[in-house]
Amino acid sequence: MRRLAGRPGIICCYGVGESSFTTNSGVCYEGVYGLLLELAELGDLQQQLTPAPGEFVAMDSKHAWRVMVAAARALHLVHSLAECVYEDLKPSNICCTKGKAGEIEYKLIDFSSCIPLHDGRAPARDVGGTRGFIAPEAAAGQEHSVTADTWSLAVLS
Repeated sequence: MRRLAGRPGIICCYGVGESSFTTNSGVCYEGVYGLLLELAELGDLQQQLTPAPGEFVAMDSKHAWRVMVAAARALHLVHSLAECVYEDLKPSNICCTKGKAGEIEYKLIDFSSCIPLHDGRAPARDVGGTRGFIAPEAAAGQEHSVTADTWSLAVLS
């Protein structure tokens, strides 16, 4: 996954750390790991599309096109550089940040469902991903390929 660091369309991870803390109610947590990630000041795509419960905001075609292009390019990097199937493309895994020129940039986050490819195929396994976005072969726990992410990209559109 380190090969993805600093690439366009991928959220930047600045570091990983271990910490201990106590909550206001006195519960102590030790050995908690955390990630220091790039600020996504505009939230995620899910929040952009549903700003309030039961409310839906339609995205104009220009922004929809930019989301699809950014997601497709980021998936290509995941497939070619990290040699993985992403397997969890959905609106809440696309963060929205402000670009240098003030435009919205869309970036993938949450690589916990990635599956390493072996000879171009992801092995059969228990279901990962999210219902409604995962490809049928992946949902069935069957061996699959990067085309499973293409399915999810089509569902996203």
